[in-house]
Amino acid sequence: MIPKTESGYYPKWLGPPYWTASIDEAAQELVLTPHGRLRTETPVGSECPPLRIDLASGDVLTRTEELVPWFLSRYAFRVVSEEPIVKATTFKHLECVEGLEPIDFETLPKISLQTVLERRSSIKLPPYPALAKIARISGLLSIEVVITRSGSVLCARFLSGPPQLAVAVLRSALLWEFKPDQSPTAPPMVRGVISVRGHLEVGEPIS
Repeated sequence: MIPKTESGYYPKWLGPPYWTASIDEAAQELVLTPHGRLRTETPVGSECPPLRIDLASGDVLTRTEELVPWFLSRYAFRVVSEEPIVKATTFKHLECVEGLEPIDFETLPKISLQTVLERRSSIKLPPYPALAKIARISGLLSIEVVITRSGSVLCARFLSGPPQLAVAVLRSALLWEFKPDQSPTAPPMVRGVISVRGHLEVGEPIS
């Protein structure tokens, strides 16, 4: 079934809202492709764009509202300037560089989100986790990193967001690079929160 909202039936994974009161069921079809199994979901009794998901690669194919070409869409991460959402969570995870004892974050000076974004030099985000793609998991991740005066990352911890996306982003954070702090009074280490959004990006049209 297509997820239902107060406004009707809304397939959240399609991006822009498509819904209609006439949708009451979805016909699903599994077909074999050279890369694995492809699931086709076609809404019945509506003009809602159909959706195809490759269960092997996690690639998502969507159509526009006019039902013209299929678009190859991929789940991906990107750093955003949104204020981090920090809330209580039972999921705890911390990643530190190999051989380093866990750092007490609370004892370190904290820099603002704007300062973190201004100091970023090289932030390479990881591939989207395969199971998260198949399960259509997306959302805003808030993570906190410990940055040295020279700009390297020593530790990263999860604050909030979809836990299924956390480990991949935290491990990639250890390879991030920031601009060195040239101030003579700069502390040896600071901590800062950064927001990473996992979402479905619509790509190029395909035949």
